[in-house]
Amino acid sequence: GQVGGEVAALELCKIRGLIVQGIDELNTMGEPPMVSVAARGDLVGLKLLLAAKCSLDSCCIDGTTALHSAAMMGHTDYVRVLLDLGMSPLSHKIPLSEGPDGRPDKLTPLSPLHFASVQGHIGVAKLLVEAGGQELVTARDNEGATCAIIACSQCHEDLLTYLGQQGGRELLMMKQDSGKTCAHAAANAGCVGALRYLYQECGIEMFQTVGSWSVCTVAYGAAHNGYVEALEFVCGLDGGSLLLLPDSSGFTALQRMLDDRIVADMMLKYGGFD
Repeated sequence: GQVGGEVAALELCKIRGLIVQGIDELNTMGEPPMVSVAARGDLVGLKLLLAAKCSLDSCCIDGTTALHSAAMMGHTDYVRVLLDLGMSPLSHKIPLSEGPDGRPDKLTPLSPLHFASVQGHIGVAKLLVEAGGQELVTARDNEGATCAIIACSQCHEDLLTYLGQQGGRELLMMKQDSGKTCAHAAANAGCVGALRYLYQECGIEMFQTVGSWSVCTVAYGAAHNGYVEALEFVCGLDGGSLLLLPDSSGFTALQRMLDDRIVADMMLKYGGFD
């Protein structure tokens, strides 16, 4: 009968090493069986856990679900199965902090697409976007970062292009709470291909955005991190005027560069910036 089937599935889960005692346990990393199996992309294990009545929506104390885990690891087929089983890429939340009892007391949106974007898993991203639509494409994390900003920060140019096709200029121009844009993220990472794409899609306006002091300007971000090619590209836009663009504190990128000994030495070494 049904009970016998659950018991048999539970024993098979133990034999396969999916669980030790029961379906509600957590491993040493704080993961329930459903999440740890997703990280491995074990589809047979998923079927056994479901047969043993393990909840598909079980999650870690930090809110990570099987869908987040599979998306992070790039298990495209596993993500497809989870979506077919009804998991939504929009419905999950990751806690920003914990209360006195160790349980989440504040939730912030962090979608499986954010997890996939960190690693640049474009196949997973396409599945998630097909399921989540525009709401997912423009979703932000707890600092206001979109998946496009994350893709820029990790130099995932193919993923950035795909997200740009889905969300258009509106997505690419979105800012974090600090004012950081896709252009800031790409410059900070030295991702020249992303900078070219952003200029092609958004024009000079993308590079004229100024964030908080910690963000400064796009030109300074490239220079401060030592990315000469990225700095040369940015300086070549609009006749080099971006070097004279003041940040939120009133300092231009050129002034901040000269205050930074490492950047000043780099400018002298490579020339063309005097």
